[in-house]
Amino acid sequence: MAKSRTSKKSKIKAQAVREVKAEMVETAANIVSAYVKSWAKTEVERIIHEEQIPLIVPLKNGVQVGRYRITKNPHDMWQLANTFGEQMELFVDKRSAVLYSILYQQKRYKAADTILGFDKKLSKVQADYQHYHHSMQRAIKRKDYPVIDVLAARYYDTQYLLTEAKNDLEKTLRLNKYLKVWETGKPL
Repeated sequence: MAKSRTSKKSKIKAQAVREVKAEMVETAANIVSAYVKSWAKTEVERIIHEEQIPLIVPLKNGVQVGRYRITKNPHDMWQLANTFGEQMELFVDKRSAVLYSILYQQKRYKAADTILGFDKKLSKVQADYQHYHHSMQRAIKRKDYPVIDVLAARYYDTQYLLTEAKNDLEKTLRLNKYLKVWETGKPL
């Protein structure tokens, strides 16, 4: 029995219809995904700029906390910049930078300044510690014993102060962790 010509034509038509449908589906999917992407971008921008609670978004080299961006600079410090890219503050600890920006945006200036103060104290004591360490190493190489004695005393005092500054900052960060920053009631 010979094959029917009509069945062959129907198969060709069915394949053509499928190809058109696949192209149409691909186009529709691209349009829908572009719309969703555009909508999501607008919503994120609206939430960042209008909401009371800052949105935290991780970035390649830092974090976006509401209207502020926190990035790591070449000197291993965390730089807080406003929406215009102007540097506001430098932090030693990333957690203190994030918490400071959250509290600052919620207008809890006293708590934010406390965190900033402890972080600046830690930064200063770390710089002093490194200075005394390097100075003492140079004095040891020169075998200048009176200078070594003076620097050793300052070095060990600074080492104690460094431990205290780290503990103070850590205690403040742990204490502020329990603040309900998501509530928009009265500032502390």
